[in-house]
Amino acid sequence: MSRRIIAACCAAALCGGALALGTTEKTPEQRRAEMEKFGGYVIRPGNGKSVLLADMRGVEDDGLLQGFAKGGGALLHLTFDLKAAGAPKGDVGVAARSLKDAMHPAAIAVVDVPGSPALGVYPEEAVAFVNVAPLKTDDATRYRARVQKELWRAVGFALGAYVLPRQGCVMENVCSVDDLDKVPARQLSPMRFMNVYRTVEKLGIPDGREVPYVKALREGWAPAPTNDAQRAAVQKWEEVKAKRAEKEAAKHKAGGDAK
Repeated sequence: MSRRIIAACCAAALCGGALALGTTEKTPEQRRAEMEKFGGYVIRPGNGKSVLLADMRGVEDDGLLQGFAKGGGALLHLTFDLKAAGAPKGDVGVAARSLKDAMHPAAIAVVDVPGSPALGVYPEEAVAFVNVAPLKTDDATRYRARVQKELWRAVGFALGAYVLPRQGCVMENVCSVDDLDKVPARQLSPMRFMNVYRTVEKLGIPDGREVPYVKALREGWAPAPTNDAQRAAVQKWEEVKAKRAEKEAAKHKAGGDAK
């Protein structure tokens, strides 16, 4: 594919994204031109179905969930049906999954259950829950930001935002076993591996990838050298550290003299 074609595709994608988000305001002349050329734009007729946003916290909403339902709905062009529901009794996941019905094929529950995780997802059932208990803090602004972020993460997992543009990965949108059968791959796409490595690093789990010996030296875990190249790398690294130490010592001495 030529660079011109790629650039054109990218421009079209960016333009389409801007239109979808409602960020491009058209002039009356542009709208008339579009009407003449394309017949204008139409919206798919509604059927009454929506994403259920169930408030199971047992307290009156302070506007946080109402704001998300309105803002998220406008951004995604979806309807979030915000409804109050009783606090979950027993397993939070079971309670969240029970919320779905014919008019709500997808559900996001918001609960306040100490001891439960902040986020639970059931992507094959288009269900997720956000637990505000571990998100609480005396900083009201930070608390609201945490809840909003977890709500978006819940929507992303429940509605398949994790899927790559290029198909062929076990992380495809799957809503049934028939959908699972249609997935061509049997493993993660290599395009996702870096995200896995980022996560295991945060968890302190070594990933076993080969890295340059000099990088291992810089990170402080290199094994003893076994060949001339590694020995030379160690010598050079020791020289670098010695120079850094000299600079630090000189800096501290200068600071002390200034006092």
